[in-house]
Amino acid sequence: MHKRFTQIKGLSAVRRIPRLGRVRLGVKVKNKAGKEYPKETPWFVVPPEVAKVYGDKPTELDIMIPVEDTNVSFPQAYIYFGSSKGVKCTGDGEVAMRSLAFHAEYTGDKSVDSGSKELIEVPCTCALFEQGKCKQSGYFQVLLPKVSVGGVYAIVTSSYNSIVDLNSGIDYVRAMIGRVAMVPLKLKRE
Repeated sequence: MHKRFTQIKGLSAVRRIPRLGRVRLGVKVKNKAGKEYPKETPWFVVPPEVAKVYGDKPTELDIMIPVEDTNVSFPQAYIYFGSSKGVKCTGDGEVAMRSLAFHAEYTGDKSVDSGSKELIEVPCTCALFEQGKCKQSGYFQVLLPKVSVGGVYAIVTSSYNSIVDLNSGIDYVRAMIGRVAMVPLKLKRE
């Protein structure tokens, strides 16, 4: 009898929730020198299909957290993007996974192919972290049931207080009713 394989270690357990769009907490504006920077707004900046339901400048959204696992619905990490496109390094404050190509550039190692996609494990307390260039980031993924339940909308925040408030709210709902997944909630912009 031969063994039948039905799962791939490290791959079959990975799940992604379909993403329909992004709800932003601000807009990009230009300073006098023409350089763009983000500016917070008192409303959610929403895609057109969300604006059809909530208007152009909603301050409150009906949401549901799609899954119980907050590692999936609200992942959080320190992230460094660098000056070019894409994440260069991501970590938890102790351990980080860094692009080998970026690590070589960062350390001056000329022996590494600059196109390498390999990741290496490094301590998460490097100079980038100490200089505040590495930002905490929370990626809150929610269903907007009045818009669509075919996927999630992502709300990204690097605010310490927003991350703490969202984690606290999630724990509060779970303590009150024993779960957070698929519970109708209101998310307010205050």
